[in-house]
Amino acid sequence: MQEVAFHPLLLVVVLAFAVPFVLEHLRIIRIPVVVGEILAGLVIGKSGLNVVTADPWLDFLATFGFTYLMFLSGLEVDLEGINLSRVNNKRPQIARLLTGALLYFVATLILSFLIALFLWQQKLIKNPWLLALIFSTTSLGIVVPVLKERGLIDTSLGQNILISAVLADFLTMFLTTVLVALATTGPTHEVLLILVLFVAFFLLYRTGLVLSRLPIMRNLAGATSEIQVRGALATMLFFISLAQELGSEIILGAFLAGVIISLLSRRGSSLRLKLDAIGYGFFIPIFFITVGSQLDLAVLVHSHTALILVPAFLVSAFLVKVIPALFFRSYSNLREKLAAGILLSSRLSLIIAVSTIGLRLGAISETTHAAVIIVAIVTSSLSPVLFSKLVDPGRPKQLKTLIIGASEAGLVLAQRLKNRHQHHVVVVDHDPVRLAKGKDMGLTLVNSDATTYQGLEKAGITEATAVVAATGDDAVNLRVAEIARRQYGIKNVIAFLNNLRNTQVAEDLGIKVVTPPLSTLIVAENILVHPETFSLLRDEPEDTTFEEVRLRNHRFFEQRLKYINLPGDVLVVSIIRGQDRIVPRGNTLLKKDDLLILMGNRDSIKEASRQLGAV
Repeated sequence: MQEVAFHPLLLVVVLAFAVPFVLEHLRIIRIPVVVGEILAGLVIGKSGLNVVTADPWLDFLATFGFTYLMFLSGLEVDLEGINLSRVNNKRPQIARLLTGALLYFVATLILSFLIALFLWQQKLIKNPWLLALIFSTTSLGIVVPVLKERGLIDTSLGQNILISAVLADFLTMFLTTVLVALATTGPTHEVLLILVLFVAFFLLYRTGLVLSRLPIMRNLAGATSEIQVRGALATMLFFISLAQELGSEIILGAFLAGVIISLLSRRGSSLRLKLDAIGYGFFIPIFFITVGSQLDLAVLVHSHTALILVPAFLVSAFLVKVIPALFFRSYSNLREKLAAGILLSSRLSLIIAVSTIGLRLGAISETTHAAVIIVAIVTSSLSPVLFSKLVDPGRPKQLKTLIIGASEAGLVLAQRLKNRHQHHVVVVDHDPVRLAKGKDMGLTLVNSDATTYQGLEKAGITEATAVVAATGDDAVNLRVAEIARRQYGIKNVIAFLNNLRNTQVAEDLGIKVVTPPLSTLIVAENILVHPETFSLLRDEPEDTTFEEVRLRNHRFFEQRLKYINLPGDVLVVSIIRGQDRIVPRGNTLLKKDDLLILMGNRDSIKEASRQLGAV
């Protein structure tokens, strides 16, 4: 048996381990980890120290990482996240939304081809068709997290961007597969064999639905069996092998396999976490570091063509996405149109995949490939930052709440804050039984001792806007609340206290107190004295919420409430001005820094908050 040299792999894996640490301390600009991995590859590869040489095992692992990346891209297609019933507070037909996204993609593709054709006529590139597809790509892996982090995934803006990104990812991958098939086999019937992949997709999806309902699948889901992980990997390799047999590009097969697993599993499920861990923990970093190590920046430095291509590609990458967005009425104003176009300009996984395929086929040159990698690095780092600058001024910051103690009350509170109010909630406990219960509820959990500074910092208290101490121990709750209030300066701190004698101590520290025995009496009293008013709060409709927003938009200063057209069914139920609480009427004048208490549909509330809070 031939001896295997592990030194190249060791170097790459150690580098993959180090990159996240370096990026965590990089405060100038937040860049994706995969971009850091490409840059790390540049340091050790052809453009740097040149300490990584050609190695068959490393090449195989990089290739597998490439296909696994496409598999996870399919897994990112979360159709449950496309909430059509809540777009613009109506029930639009799916055909209209998909038509809009399709027209946007076609406009992007046409514009991309015109630019590519011009560059081809100037003899700067080899294949305008492939470059047009490269420009048409977007990155679901960046778009989805950015929308979720900013609380926009369920808004009209977020839904339009999400649908456009999903469609762009799929159509680009499909058209790339067709283009490669035409280039390698010619316009023969073999191109039609690509459709076999879709037949296999529907058959395996139906089979997966049946298998997922079998009790044995749940019994074998853990321990040493990990039947779900094995099934997911078998599905991926089946589609990759089928694509090879059909003469198609394997990226489409891997992508379709990922979509199947996405349809069969819940987002945030243990299966998805395990698949992500396998990919991003090992195979995918090897691919991106290898991409960087094989990139020869010398061809850019010493090439007159590259001096033109790099800026031309960067400008084109934004233009082909932003210009079509400006002409679509799916976005309500110019700011949203620019924001959507800029976020959809982010490219990473797919653009590198398509460029790698083109380089392998000889359809693009080393210079073009290097320029494409530069585009991926710049757009994936810059687009989320520009998007945030455009949407953040009118949008309330997402609240992060730490709940200390996975008690029954703590878990229920966390679930309500997350599901009904879109707060980012983290539950902290160190009891495995309680943590398991919280995991089953789909909550974000941290296994830590919250009575220590180290434990609280591990849970992210430095980024928290509110802390709730909800353990069953008054002493623990008081200690945690005091640390949060005094040491970390968090203003909104709540402690659950069973002993009424501890209430005064907490209030003297500026801690808000919830006393379960007293709270039960107050609830009973309100049900008896104000039954209808209390039922309004208790039976709040699933899609209705209350929100506080500080008036910052100068357009509404000194305006009478009756002349302000708030979106949807939003009502101003109270106004707090300094120490005064004002009952709003039609002639009430709004003033700068008024705290408005709003009630209405969730999406309408978000839009109203965006308008009223805009600086």
